[in-house]
Amino acid sequence: MTFALGPDVLLQRVGSGAVLLQARTGQYYELNDSGADLLQFVLETQDVETALNRMQDTYAAARDDLAADLKVLFADLKEAGLLLFDAEQLNVEDQG
Repeated sequence: MTFALGPDVLLQRVGSGAVLLQARTGQYYELNDSGADLLQFVLETQDVETALNRMQDTYAAARDDLAADLKVLFADLKEAGLLLFDAEQLNVEDQG
């Protein structure tokens, strides 16, 4: 399975962040700039490692911190039905 927005989910960049809207329920989820970029990079590349590399190039953050943030954010989005993926797709290589 690839990374994909859930059914009836719309993604809109707003300023430096983004909003995910579940059109069917009207529920929305707001992302800050780094969360929005992380989601965008994963959706564009369909590869967590590549997305993390792009995040490291964009933000001054440790890779382990980025990977941990990705796992938390994506688990929240999946639980809310906003993002679809298989859990094993979040496995990332230890860069430490």
